[in-house]
Amino acid sequence: MQLVALFYVYNFNIIQRSVNVNCINMPDSIKRN
Repeated sequence: MQLVALFYVYNFNIIQRSVNVNCINMPDSIKRN
């Protein structure tokens, strides 16, 4: 269970980084949402 939690957190951090990059590249799409 602990390894699964760490794996989930690791993937979540990667998703957050990609979302932050998308926010910088596409600010219009975030304003719509």
